[in-house]
Amino acid sequence: SDHIKSIKEVARSTGVTYLPFYEMMLDYLEKQPGDPTYPIEKAKMGMTIACFKRYILRKDWDSIGESSGFQLHIDYLHLNSRGASMVTGLIEDFIQGNN
Repeated sequence: SDHIKSIKEVARSTGVTYLPFYEMMLDYLEKQPGDPTYPIEKAKMGMTIACFKRYILRKDWDSIGESSGFQLHIDYLHLNSRGASMVTGLIEDFIQGNN
């Protein structure tokens, strides 16, 4: 993706470490693809429905994402606990020097 190339370039030119979360997500989703129940063009509607399910119906975020066909997200933007665990794992490894 052009965005990732730009992020990597900024990280390199500023001396900041790039953690490969995007690549990790792609690898995961190639092996276990999701099947979203609505297109990305309807993401705002999906986020609204997710909030309704969470705050009115009292469903947990992971079940909301799962019912919408996502593997690592609740909607097209916000991570579920599986996606968040991937991020924390990367950060933990970086801090401990295991990258």
